[in-house]
Amino acid sequence: MVQALPLNIPHTSFLIYGVIGKTMLMAQLADYIHELSEGKMLTRMYTADKGGFDNIAYQVEAGKLQIHNAVGCKNPMEHLEQCVKGWWLDDKNKWSPPTEATWQHVGARIYEGMLSFTTAMKQEVTDNIESGKIFVDANATSKYDRPPIHFQSGSTKVIGMPAGHYATIYTRFENWINLSESFPGITVWTTQEERVEDVKGNLLAVYPAI
Repeated sequence: MVQALPLNIPHTSFLIYGVIGKTMLMAQLADYIHELSEGKMLTRMYTADKGGFDNIAYQVEAGKLQIHNAVGCKNPMEHLEQCVKGWWLDDKNKWSPPTEATWQHVGARIYEGMLSFTTAMKQEVTDNIESGKIFVDANATSKYDRPPIHFQSGSTKVIGMPAGHYATIYTRFENWINLSESFPGITVWTTQEERVEDVKGNLLAVYPAI
């Protein structure tokens, strides 16, 4: 059972969209949560971006912000979903789901960012195709004639559309965003890109629309 947040931390969500300035906005959010809770609550950031965070290290040192770096994580489909669900390292340094006590000291969660999350998911699909765990019929006349995606990401079963169609990833990702908003406090997602196209101009993703 998810318990309501103490004090007056709002239950809401935001999308931060832009090329620069996002990280400093996160630092300001950590200040906001810390001040609003009179020093009792902090902000957690889950990142799959490869950039550094030296400019907000002072927030970590002050105990206002915690950062989990998921770059290069094993089994991205499983691990990133656990991030969305608020998992963190417990007192015994074991990766664990949140408890009611979690929401007594975590007032906001930041996910940085949309492109890096979905890129990691697509890479896992690609790796499974290359290893033969996902069969792709090269003779199929249509992507819909190909076998569906079916593989294990850790202990998580991933089943979805044929491998040539990324609806599996985006449907799952959209569900993750909705799920993240169900937890107490402030939920923030970030993205740089309004849309992403391949070299042929085919649309791959429209993140703010999601």
